[in-house]
Amino acid sequence: MRFDKLSNFRDFGGLPAANGQTLKAGLLFRSAELSRLTANDAAQLRAAGIKLICDLRAPGESRKKPPYRLADQGFRIVNIPIHDQPTHDALRKRLLRLLVSNTAPERFPQVMRDYYHHIAFERSASAGEVIRLLASEESLPALIHCTAGKDRTGWIAAILQLLAGVPFALVMTDYLRTNDAIRPEVERAIRLLRLLSLFQIPAGRMRQMAMAHPEPLHQVYEHMIQRHGTIEEYLMGACNVNSATLQQLKRRLVE
Repeated sequence: MRFDKLSNFRDFGGLPAANGQTLKAGLLFRSAELSRLTANDAAQLRAAGIKLICDLRAPGESRKKPPYRLADQGFRIVNIPIHDQPTHDALRKRLLRLLVSNTAPERFPQVMRDYYHHIAFERSASAGEVIRLLASEESLPALIHCTAGKDRTGWIAAILQLLAGVPFALVMTDYLRTNDAIRPEVERAIRLLRLLSLFQIPAGRMRQMAMAHPEPLHQVYEHMIQRHGTIEEYLMGACNVNSATLQQLKRRLVE
């Protein structure tokens, strides 16, 4: 599918799962935010059969850049913030400070590890809301997005793939596909920011902060398994999703 103004869009199904099954293609999609869509882009989403759009952004982000006229075209749009507005604002400020700091290469990985730990264990109720929403009959196919479609979307996509029985190594490979999808936009943004900063900010530092990295996802997955044993136990214990809902969603996702 080719879009005019929608970036980082892809189906994150179609992967092999446990017991010879497959996470179905055509049910779960992910992307960046939808504020710049053209009429052709909206038509493409309709052609994919998408019924639900799940927006993981903080409330202020959603108000500032609402999806292009999709509610008027019959799409169901639900905002489930992965973190609250103060946390979002604090993270933005922290990253901006790092951008102009010479300590960014050393400090940025820890910032992202802390962030993933926050969304996995302190905002786990939001993941539970997403799971319950997707388990309902009228919710699939669904498109899940945040701003860039990288971290918040990447985490939700990962737990859905794990729930379906996709091995973590394949989950990680799919997670890192975001870098190929966003690289052209990242490089354009770097050229602009370098110019605006009079070339004071190294391109490598901006690139490091814009791309998806394996370490935060790997570490939070290990902590999840250490604490809960399985993805199902995590979703039931930390995210407050009952077993019947998990099994209902899983049956809909695999073949």
